[in-house]
Amino acid sequence: MSRSTEKDPVEIPLAWILWMPVGQVRTDEAGDLVFPLAAAVPGIYRFMIDDGTAVVAGYIGQAAVSLAKRFSLYRSRGRRPSHPLERKTTSRNARCLIDALGTGHTVNVALVDAQATGPDGRAVMLDLADRAFRSSLERRLILELCRTGIKVLNRYGNPGNRTLLNPAGGTSADLLSCRRPGYCGQGAKSLSCST
Repeated sequence: MSRSTEKDPVEIPLAWILWMPVGQVRTDEAGDLVFPLAAAVPGIYRFMIDDGTAVVAGYIGQAAVSLAKRFSLYRSRGRRPSHPLERKTTSRNARCLIDALGTGHTVNVALVDAQATGPDGRAVMLDLADRAFRSSLERRLILELCRTGIKVLNRYGNPGNRTLLNPAGGTSADLLSCRRPGYCGQGAKSLSCST
C-alpha cells in the first residue's frame, strides 16, 4: 500500500475515491438537526439533498480535526446561527438543511473512504489528516459536484478559499457559475434556503 502523501493529490483519480454512506440527517422533536454517527477523525463529507425523485442540491466539506465535532457544530448553528449567513457557511448550510427537511426532502450523508482503490485493485491510503492533501481533494470533489448540474451549496466553490484550482490548472474564474451558492451548472433544480 502507498500513502497519499507520496503522491500529489491531483495524481489520484477521482474515480478511485469512494463515498461511504453513513445515514441521513433528521430533525428531533425540538427541530434541531440530528446527524448520523461519525468518528472523531479528520475527513471529507458530503450532504446530498433529495426531493424524492432526484438529488437537487449538494455540499462537500471537510473536518480538520473531527467529523463528529463538525456535525455537532451544524446542530448548534442550526439552533443559533451566526450572521450574516452569506458569510457563515456552517450556519447557512444548517439553515438550508433544516429548510429542506421541513419541506419533505431527505438529506443523505456520505464520507470519503480513507482507502482509495485503483482499477488494478491497488489500495492507496488517503491521508485525510494532512491539511494540504485534504483541501486539495475537497476542491477537486467540489469541482466534480459543480459539473453535475445540481444546486451546489458551497460558497465560491469552496468555503474559505476563493481560488478554486481545477486539475487542468485553471481557477474559479474558469468556473464562473461556481462563484455563488447554488449557481453551479446550467438548469439546476430549485431548492430554496432561507437566509
